[in-house]
Amino acid sequence: MKDDKENKKYEVQYEIDIPVVVFSYKKKDGDKETVFVQKYSYNSMFEKFGIKKEEADENNPDKIISSLENLFTKDKVTLEIFQFTKYAIHFRAEDDTTIFKAFLEPTLQSNEALVKLNPGQKTNIQWEISIPWVIFSYTDENGVVFEEKLNYNSMYEKFGMQQNEEDKKNEYKLKGTITRYFYQNKVSLEPFQQDKYYAIEFKSEENDTTLFKVFLKPKMHINLVPHKDNPELKFNIEWVIDIPDVIFTYKEKKDGKDIIYRGQLGYDCTFEKFGMKKEEKDNKNPQGLTAVIKKYFDEGKAKIRNEKEFHNMFYSIEFLEEGDKTLFKVFLKY
Repeated sequence: MKDDKENKKYEVQYEIDIPVVVFSYKKKDGDKETVFVQKYSYNSMFEKFGIKKEEADENNPDKIISSLENLFTKDKVTLEIFQFTKYAIHFRAEDDTTIFKAFLEPTLQSNEALVKLNPGQKTNIQWEISIPWVIFSYTDENGVVFEEKLNYNSMYEKFGMQQNEEDKKNEYKLKGTITRYFYQNKVSLEPFQQDKYYAIEFKSEENDTTLFKVFLKPKMHINLVPHKDNPELKFNIEWVIDIPDVIFTYKEKKDGKDIIYRGQLGYDCTFEKFGMKKEEKDNKNPQGLTAVIKKYFDEGKAKIRNEKEFHNMFYSIEFLEEGDKTLFKVFLKY
């Protein structure tokens, strides 16, 4: 599909999942991907294309698919770009008159919330509805992302709303409700610095009583790591830089229970172990160290090993330098 002005090609997607039709465009900027979406009811698409909907069309979208594909094939679909932050998919008829425009919105929303215990101060909260989840996140001053996923259907109960059949696939009602709470200053962020987590509090619209809280946890990176002595064995290692610590964990099931093996390094100490000079900008910005750790995992320069201390079995992550020599180990203990 072409851009209206520059004649470049852009990939847009559509999906018909009765009773909705979803149009989307993914904008990539390095490793970051932003998804822009618009949804319409299935029935409204017949009106837009001037098609009389018959009983056979109730669960058969072939006519709508045919109409859309015909426009894509004839280059009658273009992407309108508004300062690279807003987008619209423009559908045109044979004579180039507009059939309709699908104005796309980013799925990731950002709204200001009050900072609890600090009157007048506000901070940005990110949230996204991605059925079957509603995802809330907050990035603290150290660059650590804290996140929590809530069940989409349960959010209706939390807000005291009735959910009809259309709401199960169309998030407009819930999206509007969440946005309204932010605009009414009924949302606040409560930091628990000692325990290193945050809570987003939603208050009732009628008064200031707590409606519910969303407790955010550090968002872990996940890497698949081979066993040092048996490379065919792969282990999911989770890690996060949560200044002043760098935390590594491995989870396995034993007797139906999750056993968590955990290792921890000091933030400053980790720079030394990788032979890096820590600069002033690194004090509160972990992106440089994050990139280095990720590079070791991605290039296969990190392995997991079994360890034993007396009768206790545990694991270690071994980071390797040139020639596969051991640079250092992080011991993961239960």
